[in-house]
Amino acid sequence: MERVTIALICALLLSRGYSQSLGDTLVMDFDDAATLVLDSVYPPGCWQVGAPDKMLFTSALSLPRALVTDTVLHPPANTTCYAEFTLLANEEEWSNGRWFEFDHWLDLAPGSHAWMEARDSWMVDWARLTDGWFLQGTVNYTNEGPEFAPSTGGWEHVVFDSPCIGVMDGGNDRWYDPLMRIRFVLVTGDDTQGHDGWMIDDFRATATLCSGGIDEGNRPLLRMEPNPASDRATVHVEQVDASAAIVVFRADGTTVGRYRVQGRNTSIDVSTLPSGPYLVRVDGSMERPAVLMVAN
Repeated sequence: MERVTIALICALLLSRGYSQSLGDTLVMDFDDAATLVLDSVYPPGCWQVGAPDKMLFTSALSLPRALVTDTVLHPPANTTCYAEFTLLANEEEWSNGRWFEFDHWLDLAPGSHAWMEARDSWMVDWARLTDGWFLQGTVNYTNEGPEFAPSTGGWEHVVFDSPCIGVMDGGNDRWYDPLMRIRFVLVTGDDTQGHDGWMIDDFRATATLCSGGIDEGNRPLLRMEPNPASDRATVHVEQVDASAAIVVFRADGTTVGRYRVQGRNTSIDVSTLPSGPYLVRVDGSMERPAVLMVAN
């Protein structure tokens, strides 16, 4: 399946010039490419970022642009449309939740369905956001999970909140991955004529805290200097096994660097990285501390 990748960088990180910490909010208002995280929309002909000019969708919520299933045309029939983004969180605590909210307007043809999905690094495939998430919004509950109501009659505010997402590892240890991918999914029916589809605006996402409830005293500490970095940076890590590696991820989850841990201080080369936010993570046998780095 063909993908169209849009390189959109989080202005919050670049303007402040330091790594993201828990509680920082990513904002996507679709009006300035600099306010977005790295995103992907596919297949072609489904989604556009622009000023809507349709029968019902005549204006974005925050002018001038929104994410919409085409700004002028009807959504394509018998098609599954995806719009993805990646949420990065700085692992300063054991317990990391995910929270996000947005406003949307749905005008779907009969036989069409819309929902949200998420994927963490340990998940084999995408999973629909279901009972593990607190949901505010109008949904229909099906055998496959909750779906948004096919017609909202106007703008509706939606909230998803997952207080704890974790994995139990061998020896009763728990780690939380700081990278989560989220996507909007629209499955259209046979005839979409006369319907405007799905319009989304003012997306906000945050990493939140919750209590772990297990022994977490041996979690390794991680810091990086300098940050932002333009040439080389030193990763300081404690209490990690000798076989661990330092991995650098691009904002879309692609690995762009891997280094063997060299004691407590490991030097990494960032001189060839394009400017923008990256995730630096230590991959040990059971521990995965991480920090968000800005390359400039």
